[in-house]
Amino acid sequence: MFVLHAHVTIVPGGEAAFEALARRLVVATLRAEPGVRRYEYFRLTEPRQYLTVLAFEDHAAFIEHQASEHHVALTDAMKPLMEHISLERLDPIAPGPSDEPGAIAEVPSDVLEDRRERYRARYPFPVASWWGIV
Repeated sequence: MFVLHAHVTIVPGGEAAFEALARRLVVATLRAEPGVRRYEYFRLTEPRQYLTVLAFEDHAAFIEHQASEHHVALTDAMKPLMEHISLERLDPIAPGPSDEPGAIAEVPSDVLEDRRERYRARYPFPVASWWGIV
């Protein structure tokens, strides 16, 4: 299982637009992606703060999600509303379906560099080393 959460700070006044896009993204993701186990957005108590909890069957399902048309389109619309985003990988302890925390599927080298370029162009945020494709 591949699990992460994203802590997002929205620009002042962008909350309603962000929430509308998040709702659309959740619906599209849950309808179209069988590898998704959990995909939720939460409004936090501090103003303009949100948490997204995402769980996928494996890293490949996560990459499929990132590359999906609905994700690309809706997150492109979200970008101007985001002041900051911080991502953290979560490794389930027990009980859990994986004894290999952090295991990430290999991406063929001929595909990897193209994905990296497209990803960096779409998401200018810093990424952790566990991300595996950037």
